[in-house]
This record gives sequence, structure tokens and C-alpha cells, in this order.
Amino acid sequence: MATEVKVSMRRATPSGVSCNSSRPIVVWGQPVTQETLDALESALCEARELYNDQAFVKGQSSIITEVCNGLFGSNWDFVVQGGEVNF
Repeated sequence: MATEVKVSMRRATPSGVSCNSSRPIVVWGQPVTQETLDALESALCEARELYNDQAFVKGQSSIITEVCNGLFGSNWDFVVQGGEVNF
């Protein structure tokens, strides 16, 4: 069974531009429960706070990749590449 999960992250750049990144992922091999989604949200929030520090800046896709690798191992992947920037 595979489940598609839409991961949306918002980040304000130092120049004031608000970047919204929506990255759908697909998870397979285990059911995606509300508990799983809560763990994913919590882990993404923690990672985003860490990587917002200028010494550790990482892109949204890199943050999502690290968190999902930790939670799902090799049982996940991005559905599509892309995102959006709102000015």
C-alpha cells in the first residue's frame, strides 16, 4: 500500500521574500496513520528550526529528504519535483 502525503514548508528569506514549498511524497510499506503524520510534522519543524540558523542553512528538499530517510528509510520518495515562490 502506498500513501501520498503533501509536505508544505514556509520560509522567509533574510531579504523578506516568503518562500512556500509544497513537495508531495509517497510512502509505502507501512500504513500512514495520524501518529505517523504527527511524527513527520514534529521532525520537520525541528529540522527547519535547526537549518534556519545561518551556520546550517539547507534547502527545503534537503530537509525533507533527511527527515523522511530517518522516519521511513528507503520506503518513500518525492512524487514530483517543483515548488512555488510567492512575492
